Amino acid sequence: MRNIFAQGLPWADELARFFGIALVFIGAPHLARQGQHIAVDLFQALLPKLARRVALWLVKLTMLTFSGVMV
Repeated sequence: MRNIFAQGLPWADELARFFGIALVFIGAPHLARQGQHIAVDLFQALLPKLARRVALWLVKLTMLTFSGVMV
């Protein structure tokens, strides 16, 4: 619209930013649940099996807490 009619849409930038942020907050938990998120597991691979489970539950608890704070 700006190039053809010389009129901008001031709300379009804010709308695009809002939807971009919404996609991240919707997509990240979905990918994490399916195990398709980017993960660096070098430290986790070095842990014994019991410590790995404890670390996994700690990460899940941290994610739940962070999600509750953000909501």
